[in-house]
Amino acid sequence: MEFYTPKCNEKKIKDLELALSKEVLKIKSFNHLTGAKKTIREKFLLKNLGDLTFDASRHCISDKALEIAKKIFDEVKAKDFLEAIWNGNIVNKTENRRALHPALRAPKKSFFPTSISNEVHAQREKLFKVSESIRNGKLRSFSGEKYTSLLVLGIGGSDLGPRMAVKALSSFSGSINISFVSNIDPAELSNQILGLNPKNTLVIISSKSFTTLETISNANATYEWMSKCIGEDGAKFQRLGVTANINNAKNFGLKDNQIIGFSNWVGGRCSIWSGVGLPLAISIGQKHFEDFLDGGFSIDTHVKEDMNNSIPSLMAMLGYIHRNYIGSSSHCIVPYDSNLAYLPSYLQQLEMESNGKSVSINGDFIESHSAPVIWGLVGSDSQHSFFQMLHQGSDKIPIDIMVARKSVHEDESIKKRHRILVANALGQAEALFRGNKNKIKHKNFDGSRSVSLISYNKLTPFRLGSLIAIYEYKVMIQAALWKINPFDQFGVELGKEFANALTNNEKNTFGIGTDTLNKFLKLK
Repeated sequence: MEFYTPKCNEKKIKDLELALSKEVLKIKSFNHLTGAKKTIREKFLLKNLGDLTFDASRHCISDKALEIAKKIFDEVKAKDFLEAIWNGNIVNKTENRRALHPALRAPKKSFFPTSISNEVHAQREKLFKVSESIRNGKLRSFSGEKYTSLLVLGIGGSDLGPRMAVKALSSFSGSINISFVSNIDPAELSNQILGLNPKNTLVIISSKSFTTLETISNANATYEWMSKCIGEDGAKFQRLGVTANINNAKNFGLKDNQIIGFSNWVGGRCSIWSGVGLPLAISIGQKHFEDFLDGGFSIDTHVKEDMNNSIPSLMAMLGYIHRNYIGSSSHCIVPYDSNLAYLPSYLQQLEMESNGKSVSINGDFIESHSAPVIWGLVGSDSQHSFFQMLHQGSDKIPIDIMVARKSVHEDESIKKRHRILVANALGQAEALFRGNKNKIKHKNFDGSRSVSLISYNKLTPFRLGSLIAIYEYKVMIQAALWKINPFDQFGVELGKEFANALTNNEKNTFGIGTDTLNKFLKLK
């Protein structure tokens, strides 16, 4: 396998960065853009893909700034980086791995390597065989009952992806109740098993390595709870494992027919397309899950066919300018859809775990900022929470607002309320950007807050898949702009090592004295 090594003209990049910095300084507010022709700004900042519209016309960024950013995009070889990912080159240099997660959603014949496609589709076939057997009742509990509940154990990408997607597509779900447990805090598992009947509950243990402390600890605790009710044989029978480490799953006690495998090159935060998506496949069924995959692949095709002008490229360049040239240290996500309640958290992990780095792909410290803080909440709840700060705070924070033009529900009263919801989304976008001048300072709104408005007809499985893939590509393109590796996460490990040293009372490890945890736990 070939390593990907970017070869860039650093001097040319420096000159472009300086030119971009000078251009950004010219644009202080919305008023500085009023002379720009609307048709020209729309050409740069309004993108349509099917029924999805990405409208960035409410950004305080000039067309010229975007033109310079596009030249930087070319000079850092962002296109070559994505091509290397699609071709199966080793792009995760620190872990010596490929990063082919886009191939997980591709049809059998596509632009990905044939060997990878065959590998992925064999895994997908087993995924659907198991998920459909659970849905139709062919795969039953130890006592022969049809499963009515799933208890899904995982953490990080093994939890956030399926948790977010199951909630997002709850309008398409079947009759099986799905609960998720990620935290090692005993309270979470205790709360989730209340009301569950072990006789018809299937446990799914999702862990790439099958050694993740939180997940394995919760799996052992769940086994004890199940054993007390249905016996050890029943508890062993009513569980499945999703992992890239088949041997560890077997050592844990699972049999071959209880294991859904996925490839080692699949990163957790992009694993929803793999076997990690088993809870979603069970919830919405094979057909809708295939629609979800198709939605993701539509973005792969979109980016490959028109990379420089694609929606993810525009998102990436806007975010890059806000972070490095305007100085925005955070980015807010506000979906106007309660079913997307977990999307801000999902995107928080996707962006901050991927690009929250200070060392370049070549091992040098980077000379700029990288990922901003990603945060958010659903609208319209957020309007009564932090929108005060967005409108009148001292920081001008870029915001992504998402809204469906139509509800997935057809009831007339729901349509009326949805119309109000959309009015709030659009109204906030306009108010944040345009503001409202007032001589009374407490009532003055400067506006000039940059807003991306993402709209689509309905939140379907296809559309959710496309939204996730758009943000994935945004992250990868920004990684190219910052020249960092978005696929490792060593920052996740150090805290765990300290915790393990404390738990095991290791002598003088990391400078921690013996018996530190026991002393801390003493009641006062």
